[in-house]
Amino acid sequence: MQNPKGIMNLLHAFVLACLCVTMATTQRCTDDVCEFTLVVRYARTMTHTGNADGSVHGIEILANGSLQDKYSLSQGDMDGPIVPVNETITADGVQRNVILVNDQFPGPTLEVMEGAQVVVTVVNELLREATSLHFHGMYMRGVPYMDGVPYVTQCPILPMHSFTYRFKAEPAGTHWYHSHLGSQKEDGLYGAFIVHKNSIPTTPSLPMFLQDWWHDDFNTIDVDSAYMEHRGPGRFFGPWQERGFSFEGTELTALNFKSALINGRGRYNNNSAPLTRFEISSGETLRFRLINAGAEYTFRVSIDAHSMTVVANDGHDVEPVHVQSILVFPGESYDFEVVGDPSNSGTYWIRAQTLWAGKGPDVEPEDRLQEVRAILAYDNAPTDEDPNSAMQTCTENSPCRVLNCPFPAFPAGSNTECIYVSDLNSTEEYSMSDESETEEYFFNFGYQIGSSVNGRKFDTPKKPLIFKAPYDITPCEATCETDGCKCTYMVEIPLGKTIRFVLMDLGVESEGHHLIHLHGYDFRVLAMGFPVHNETTGRWISQNADIDCGNDNKCNMASWNVTRPNLNYNKPPIRDTVVIPARGYTVIEFRSNNPGFWYFHCHQTTHMNEGMSMIIAEALDKLPALPYGFPTCGDFTGTEKPPGRGRTVAAMEQSVTKVELDHTQLVIIIVISAAMSATIALAAVGIYNARVSKSKEKMLETPPAAPRGLEDTVPRQDGATPLQEDAVAKVNAFQRQVVKRSYVVCDQALGPQVLTTDKPLDTRTFLRFQQREAIGVLDTGYRCDVINEVYAPTGLPKPLCIDDITRKFESQRDELLEIFSQHKPRGIMHLLNAFILPCLCVTMATTQRCTDDVCEFTLVVRYARTMTHTERDGEVHGIEILTNGSLQDKYSLSQGDMDGPIVPVEETITADGVQRNVIVVNDQFPGPTLEVIEGAQVVVTVVNNLLREATSLHFHGMYMRGVPYMDGVPYVTQCPILPMHSFTYRFMAEPAGTHWYHSHLGSQKEEGLYGAFIVHKNSMPTTPSLPMFLQDWWHDDFNNIDVDSAFMEHRGPGRFFVPWQNRGFSFDGNKLSSVRFISALINGRGRYNNNSAPLTRFEISPGETLRFRLINAGAEYTFRVSIDAHSMTVVANDGHDVEPVQVQSILVFPGESYDFEVVGDPSNSGTYWIRAQTLWAGKGPDVEPEDRLQEVRAILAYDNDPTDEDPNSDMQNCTENSPCRVLNCPFPAFPAGSNTECVYVSDLNSTEEYSMPDESETEEYFFNFGYQIGSSVNGRKFATPKKPLIFKAPYDITPCEATCETDGCTCTYTTEIPLGKTIRFVLMSLGFGSGGHHVIHLHGYDFRVLAMGFPEYNETTGRWITQNDDINCGDDNKCNMAAWNVARPNLNYNKPPTRDTVVIPARGYTVIEFRSNNPGFWLFHCHQTTHMKEGMSMIIAEALDKLPALPYGFPTCGDFTGTEKPPGRGRTAAAMEQSVTLVELDNTQLVIIIVVSAAMSATIALAAVGIYNARVNKSKEKMIDTPVSSIVGTRCDDYSGARRSRSEVKYDVFGGAGQRSDMIYSGAAGQRSDMIYSGAGQRSDIMYSGGAGQGLDIIYSGGVR
Repeated sequence: MQNPKGIMNLLHAFVLACLCVTMATTQRCTDDVCEFTLVVRYARTMTHTGNADGSVHGIEILANGSLQDKYSLSQGDMDGPIVPVNETITADGVQRNVILVNDQFPGPTLEVMEGAQVVVTVVNELLREATSLHFHGMYMRGVPYMDGVPYVTQCPILPMHSFTYRFKAEPAGTHWYHSHLGSQKEDGLYGAFIVHKNSIPTTPSLPMFLQDWWHDDFNTIDVDSAYMEHRGPGRFFGPWQERGFSFEGTELTALNFKSALINGRGRYNNNSAPLTRFEISSGETLRFRLINAGAEYTFRVSIDAHSMTVVANDGHDVEPVHVQSILVFPGESYDFEVVGDPSNSGTYWIRAQTLWAGKGPDVEPEDRLQEVRAILAYDNAPTDEDPNSAMQTCTENSPCRVLNCPFPAFPAGSNTECIYVSDLNSTEEYSMSDESETEEYFFNFGYQIGSSVNGRKFDTPKKPLIFKAPYDITPCEATCETDGCKCTYMVEIPLGKTIRFVLMDLGVESEGHHLIHLHGYDFRVLAMGFPVHNETTGRWISQNADIDCGNDNKCNMASWNVTRPNLNYNKPPIRDTVVIPARGYTVIEFRSNNPGFWYFHCHQTTHMNEGMSMIIAEALDKLPALPYGFPTCGDFTGTEKPPGRGRTVAAMEQSVTKVELDHTQLVIIIVISAAMSATIALAAVGIYNARVSKSKEKMLETPPAAPRGLEDTVPRQDGATPLQEDAVAKVNAFQRQVVKRSYVVCDQALGPQVLTTDKPLDTRTFLRFQQREAIGVLDTGYRCDVINEVYAPTGLPKPLCIDDITRKFESQRDELLEIFSQHKPRGIMHLLNAFILPCLCVTMATTQRCTDDVCEFTLVVRYARTMTHTERDGEVHGIEILTNGSLQDKYSLSQGDMDGPIVPVEETITADGVQRNVIVVNDQFPGPTLEVIEGAQVVVTVVNNLLREATSLHFHGMYMRGVPYMDGVPYVTQCPILPMHSFTYRFMAEPAGTHWYHSHLGSQKEEGLYGAFIVHKNSMPTTPSLPMFLQDWWHDDFNNIDVDSAFMEHRGPGRFFVPWQNRGFSFDGNKLSSVRFISALINGRGRYNNNSAPLTRFEISPGETLRFRLINAGAEYTFRVSIDAHSMTVVANDGHDVEPVQVQSILVFPGESYDFEVVGDPSNSGTYWIRAQTLWAGKGPDVEPEDRLQEVRAILAYDNDPTDEDPNSDMQNCTENSPCRVLNCPFPAFPAGSNTECVYVSDLNSTEEYSMPDESETEEYFFNFGYQIGSSVNGRKFATPKKPLIFKAPYDITPCEATCETDGCTCTYTTEIPLGKTIRFVLMSLGFGSGGHHVIHLHGYDFRVLAMGFPEYNETTGRWITQNDDINCGDDNKCNMAAWNVARPNLNYNKPPTRDTVVIPARGYTVIEFRSNNPGFWLFHCHQTTHMKEGMSMIIAEALDKLPALPYGFPTCGDFTGTEKPPGRGRTAAAMEQSVTLVELDNTQLVIIIVVSAAMSATIALAAVGIYNARVNKSKEKMIDTPVSSIVGTRCDDYSGARRSRSEVKYDVFGGAGQRSDMIYSGAAGQRSDMIYSGAGQRSDIMYSGGAGQGLDIIYSGGVR
């Protein structure tokens, strides 16, 4: 029976309503402690789960508004089942991804009582994204680390992990929760959080969420946007003159409006999608809790034929106000009541309209309504009809009142009156503060350098500020106010004061209203100031003049113009989010009583993401301690060292909680230290006594003075001498003088150039720099003589200096020396590897070669858009493919400029000519090729600049011997790299050959995160070697395919996955993939639907030999690669040399690589097609023929080729006399008559011998890769561990039960192999559930391929007939406990090929063998993405007792519950399962403990000797004469063991007259040595003598004996 372990395996059975997705429900709790679990995952809108097999089908909206199963429709069943509306998430009727909370959208409403202790466990089941949760409106008093802001108050929650928030529910009112990472809130991660004052109210309260909505997930909009690093090409963002403006002339947002939702439902383009419905009875009062959870747009909400009585704002009660509509900005909330009118019946529209009045700053009228609706329905209303109500008419006698106007007034004649939010009256009094106790601050929210506060764009910290100093932030320079900058803007406020903020949108670039939210507080709104406006039109004329913006009119150092206007202290409203009028201001005030780091930001997503945020830091010395086990995060370089051991600067910036001991270990250390110290002290006394008689006179002499200046060389506690400290101080002072910053830029014509500026670069994502060619900041800036002079005395590592740099740019040496002498930026995120990045514009892959013993690379990972181009002003425009194949600037085309600039092909990532997201590495796709020499030490720093995704990097083919924690497999060998963090991989480059790197998290590889990694044997080759990457390609990013897939938890609705009978099959009758083929690429280029997109070109000369390094980096499809009119000589597979084999084509499965050579034929000229075709032969298991070619092409071009023409070459013709040879067939043979011969990979000959092993030293294992319960190994689907296995036991895994082989299960399947043995794996695709070829990759090893077994087949058609019978699959035919049927077939030991990835023939097997010599946890998996992700993986664990120790500072991860406790302190069961490394000490603390223990022990020993000597004279005779039998009852300290002579020697040393032995310890003549710890003449040592009535505290106080 299966017994899954851990919260992730629960699948939230108790918190989910149904398997089907639903709209929001309510969870109420009236207890003192309220516990909730929120499980976060992706799903698809317009889908339905309602089938017995658990499959998810798409749904169709019928003409009558009903929802019908779309899968049934696709089968021609027009009478398919009608899907209940409440079982679906329709959104606006268009299918897209959505984030669900407990399978609901919006997430469930949580209701608690004020003062309750709230416990919310967030389980992150997003596929590759981290997340967090912010409880908007909660004070989080005393627990600021629960505020949910990534890198401010916590590390994000990694995928497949959980985090438990614990806080007090205060204040009461309408609040809400939402993600605060990236733009996940905009994709659905939010819900209501209601706190009631005394009891659950009797009046029904109904959350009403507003949300603007797009048909791409917001991550795509982020990538494509005008406010991120590249400016968007216009797909989502319109030109200034096309953007929407309100009537008063204020821009609404740069983001084009698409659609909107109320409580997760709406209609796009007037379709018939279901709408949200609120039920009301005549005379009934409903309380609506209105929240704008959207990204950009403000909505004006009204209900036809009904007034609204506002009773609260942002959860705080106000005196009731009757209005006809409310303006709700993003982040705001209002409670309003509606009374059911007895005279009303039927249904009425609830309308939410944006402030759209026209386009462009001139507000050019346009017939466009931006609106979403819901329905208010009375009891007797029909359920299937829309309302026919009309919007309320505003008249002069009955004007409409609108709450929360951000402008002075509506136009004259509109009969509409404004009620400003500052005019609302709270139900709670507020007294005027003492001005002497008030601190006033001015903050200008504007667009001077993009979205910013006081001219500063917010730069997110690298590790949470809540971890306290030292902070890993970008400091704000003094010039930020005048010149603008990007920095971690933070303002400290004092505790216990009245704090007044003047929030402005004034000065240059003040163009929009801003919605400002302050975490950790609510505040009073005391005043609002508006611009001067035209009373007739309502248009603004000039900005408000109450504030002096300075001579530069930037308003970053503002003050009141003359005197402060009157502030309202008569019950001003309480809020936590407030609007700043465009070109005006808002004054707020609060009492500082909540120590913490509080995020303060605009709630408009594009503004916040671009940088309109800051930190309010209060009483940092009063911050509470973090809970035990609170998750940590930060960059990892691999050079971190514990304090006192040659610490690097990076290590000094880390937390000092590095050496971890449990309490038992700590006691043992103290006891052993004490015992050793006492022994040493007594031994020293003995040695001293033996020599004392010879040295008495010498001992009486005054000790020599210490050498002069010795104190300057004595190390301090931190290991630095005063001389070193002074040198470091000089370095720091020198760096602070730097103002100019210099950048290396590349130019297509001029090559590398140097640029200098006094404006800081956004050095985390360097593309902020407004020069198209900027490629990074050099990690230098000082001449080498300066570097050596300043850094040498510090002992710190010397930074790279100019002489190291300029060898790469000799032509600019003098200019570099001059400019960079002024510059020294800090930190790895400022490096951005200036030498490996080609240009700011995205490009195809380049090569970085290194022949040194140590090779360092930096790989910066981020999202970009295909089919875009970066202009010199930093804007990214879309590009258009013209009929002649040229690329033209798409922005110019949109402006009617048909003669716009032609874009160079090499400056673009075109992919297949369709725009979509792509992950680029150093702005290249594929990533740069890295070339090194075998045996080199490779150092690769991966900088994760993905917006909200974690990542990792696996170096496919590398042994990682001795460093298994560098293998790059999340939750097996490392924690994923969090967004905006870096991780440095360090390993030896072995073995030589063609290898590659790629992400191993989710499906990021399929998005572009990969590149070639070439290891040469001895030197760089002279023969050109050209990586050739194959990749299947889709127009949705693969995360969408993951969500929509048939292999994840829910089965896909068919958008990407096709029914069995329509799937592609090869001629032998085997399925290719469940995922529909769309397109493919060679080295990042291809063509979709025969468009004219540019293709990859390889140049060759007649007689020249090219070495291609062919790698299939794709997800699903196998490609048959050939070159027209050219043969291919295969010389290596998976990087390992083979004896040359000439073939006409090669079959390459995902994960495999082949090196082949092509010789330029002297008789050839022009161009030739390079073809990569899938094995498509027809659809369905019957291989029904269909005219479809699944192919991608590249071009082999000779010197004399005209570059603008496609080849006209033909595919090679295979004849009986000249048959075609195909390498790597996964089937026995091609059909008869095809004139095609198979060369099996097992028939290749390695260039290295291999001897048959001793069978007694060989371990044999059988692994069946099949589909018995979905993709699995030996009937087990792989369950990813919760924390990396490399952390060693106890492991947080799902164990495999004994019944897995027979019944199937999901578990962390692990097989242990012994060290130093020959290991033989028999890999099978046999028995029940065998239906496809599998390509298997083993991490950490290569292996020999000894045999392949194929099924029986039809020689005429090539179709399989029955499976291979060499193996006995057991009575159940599952083959999970397989064995050889009779005897093992012959294995090939004659130079069998060496590989790390190999194919298993469908219904056959492959035998591989290797020597176990690499302790570690090694992932063993199918390299077909859908198979691996569903569970066709396992772990090979070798010699776990021989695992190397993890590097100091290696990142950790795991669930956090908040109940973790150190051992011995009331540990919970959960804590007992944790590692016992609970008491954390740095090395300095450890040394202090040992030294103090030693000193105390020595003192005890010496004091005991002193006591003994003081008494020895009185007891000499007694000690000699008294018989042993009479000692009973004598005090222990009177007994000497009758060794008179030795005790007398002790007495002579410590008590003898005239002896200055005490000077050894005290340095003062005549003072007793025991007085070190007490006072002169005080016998503190007697506390250890056991005398009655002696106080133990005397040793510390020197008090009375």
